[in-house]
Amino acid sequence: MAQLDERQLDPAVALASLDATAPREPHRLFALKQGDCFAVSDAYGDIRGTGDGFFRDDTRVLSEFRLTVGDRQTSLLGASLSQDNVLFTSNLTNLPMQSVRGRDIPQGAIHIERVRLLWQDRLFERITLSNYSQEQSNIRVSLYFAADFRDMFEVRGSTRLKRGMAHAAKTDATCVLLRYDGLDGLARISAISFSQAPDQLTGDRADFLIAVTRRSSKVLYVEVGPEVAETPNRDRFRAAAARARFGMRAKRRHGATMHSSGRVFNDWVERARADVALLTTELTTGPYPYAGIPWFSTAFGRDGVISALQMLWLNPGLARGVLAFLAQHQATETSPFSDSQPGKIMHETRKGEMAALRELPFGRYYGGVDTTPLYVHLARAYADRTGDMAFVDSLWPSLCAAAEWIEEASRPTGFVTYQRAAESGLANQG
Repeated sequence: MAQLDERQLDPAVALASLDATAPREPHRLFALKQGDCFAVSDAYGDIRGTGDGFFRDDTRVLSEFRLTVGDRQTSLLGASLSQDNVLFTSNLTNLPMQSVRGRDIPQGAIHIERVRLLWQDRLFERITLSNYSQEQSNIRVSLYFAADFRDMFEVRGSTRLKRGMAHAAKTDATCVLLRYDGLDGLARISAISFSQAPDQLTGDRADFLIAVTRRSSKVLYVEVGPEVAETPNRDRFRAAAARARFGMRAKRRHGATMHSSGRVFNDWVERARADVALLTTELTTGPYPYAGIPWFSTAFGRDGVISALQMLWLNPGLARGVLAFLAQHQATETSPFSDSQPGKIMHETRKGEMAALRELPFGRYYGGVDTTPLYVHLARAYADRTGDMAFVDSLWPSLCAAAEWIEEASRPTGFVTYQRAAESGLANQG
């Protein structure tokens, strides 16, 4: 789902670092996803490092990203996702504060708009400050940031005996470079760039002294990516937004469209199509609906098949992408660690450091007893729906191997049975 319930996190922890005088209203969590990246933040647009963050390839590459104005937490006016799930917007205003020169600024004098999107492994943000008072305001705008580079499973609660090396932050005029060298030999980088040079910049904070004349606005652009790119600016933000919206629109147009005389029903269908498009990632084998954000934003066998079955009447291309991906990653050998046997269909796949080091079996894991029968069922349903027998014929060796595994697994009792082969695997595989 694009919008999450904060009850999934610890609200006491989530509120611990808020301004002591800020209102304590509950905050919904909002998610953006593009490719193998996703970002989860609260309604303020802040990332606080509990279960939220900016994740790339199953690694949290931004664990803190908080905005203060006048050294205070802002006041929330409202937050929303765009209808196509591309843009997150948070509308804020200032609490009573003082300007840089010590002048009192009343609450509500400054409107702050944060607009965020993801595109090509980068987080883009536009921060607009508008002064609605009759006085010029010189205000301090601060961004606090950090990257703990924790594996997805660490964020979910797994502990590790050893981690790689986190380097000290490197700063220049408009950029901070955060780096972690994993035990798997990969360097993971977060480059945080600003459209203007901060007045003060450290490894975890950027301070901007911004003069906002009366009835005027100032804009700050920020980007977070795996490398230093061009200086963030209006054109880069607009280009990324246009491409992200075009890509999402293309995914929503896959398959047939439907329309009824009921406005509420039409809105519900559009919302559902937008959510499916958000979760769908274009792989080399075709479109694949990833499982839910945040903890399962990757290819799962069972989730992919069920989503494809539910969308089959409207968009059979999704089923084709799922079948092609699962056939490509079908097990060909027996491995107790990954619960694989020849013919079995994948349960899930991961790209993080812990999976690469085999600290966990989920790099490519086959511990799902129902995924293989579901795969065969989806192929049958796809053939009935489309008549695309050429594609089904190309899957025939894979389907035969899957059927052989089903027959072998059901031989003792007549039912498909399972038992995990290693303690590191899933106990419940249904």
